Amino acid sequence: MVFKVFRRISIGLGSLIGLLALAFIVLYTIGSIKWNKLHGEYEVPAETIAIPTDQASITRGQMTDDELRAMWLYLQSLPALGQGK
Repeated sequence: MVFKVFRRISIGLGSLIGLLALAFIVLYTIGSIKWNKLHGEYEVPAETIAIPTDQASITRGQMTDDELRAMWLYLQSLPALGQGK
């Protein structure tokens, strides 16, 4: 008796989960198709970027790297804060 009730509940829940999964797949597919029709694909033009190679730019980059490293070391040296305080 209990087995039959459990079996019917299992079949019902399994069917419901299956229908929800199928509905999700169908709605997701329809939504993706409509979204792509509305928005299409964008063409992004390639752009060249000038990278400075003079000594002043290299020195500035090294200084920025040193500053970041010093800040990281400083933050690592601070004591850890207690949680929830």
